[in-house]
Amino acid sequence: MRWIAGLFAIALLGLSAWLYFPVFPDAPATAASSDDIALAARGRTLTIAAGCLTCHWNTKGGKPFAGGRPFETPLGTYYSTNITPDIETGIGAWSDAQFLAAVKHGRRPDGMNLMPIQPFAAYSAMPDEDVIAIRSYLRHAVRPVRAAPPSNDLPFGFLLRGSITLWRLFNPARETFVPNSEFSESYNRGAYLVDVLGHCGECHTPRDAFWRPLPGQAMSGTLHGWDGGPVANITRDVETGLGAWTVDEVLFFLKTGIRPDYSRAKEPMASVIDLGLKQLTDDDIVAIVTYLETLPSIVNTVPKRN
Repeated sequence: MRWIAGLFAIALLGLSAWLYFPVFPDAPATAASSDDIALAARGRTLTIAAGCLTCHWNTKGGKPFAGGRPFETPLGTYYSTNITPDIETGIGAWSDAQFLAAVKHGRRPDGMNLMPIQPFAAYSAMPDEDVIAIRSYLRHAVRPVRAAPPSNDLPFGFLLRGSITLWRLFNPARETFVPNSEFSESYNRGAYLVDVLGHCGECHTPRDAFWRPLPGQAMSGTLHGWDGGPVANITRDVETGLGAWTVDEVLFFLKTGIRPDYSRAKEPMASVIDLGLKQLTDDDIVAIVTYLETLPSIVNTVPKRN
């Protein structure tokens, strides 16, 4: 009966995704050359894998990529920005250099720092050509939406932005990702998807008081995620991580959000799956699991979200 329930769940989730999430258009929304179309097509896959839609869409009344999703952090409420090609409220007036600076280095066109909730620390390892491919997709395939997000409710926002310059001294940009020739193509693809594009460690790795990743604790979960809630240990530890899950159970979870005990993923992981992971190819999901399987097991008990 378990496999029947599983098939039913996949069918139901597939139908809901088809009805509710037609948000990654294939056809260009603006006039584009054949080269632009080819670059945008590559950018589509990268945009999905990078989780851009997960953060930049307020599904409660907003438009895809138009921002406005609230992030309730211990320091206040941050609202995601509009990354559609709208000239006034989006990124339509940005140059390639300005887009690169924002994505990889956390700097707005006006020179101000972006908050680290934007995962530029992980994205700094992206090759420039991948960042430009994402920009091409957003520019040519996403329709512009004139929508300004609410102002951030960060009581010490100005001080926070200023302190990020100091924070960067302790969190330098990473080297551009280079595949490891000693491992398989699937492993390397998974490493890029997990550590860079998917920026999984931004949530799943515990931090110190200066928001630096704790050494030797990668992907071991934390009691204090961006929203103040717990984030799961996804290492292979049997007692506190995913070590008791089979490979097929991990694959099934990443495609459906359903755990081996039939419980559903809670936010924000539910959106990560619905708006990103489930739209990746099976090969990419296998690559992610291939890489996760190689991570060291770390004991760190983190409670489930209610």
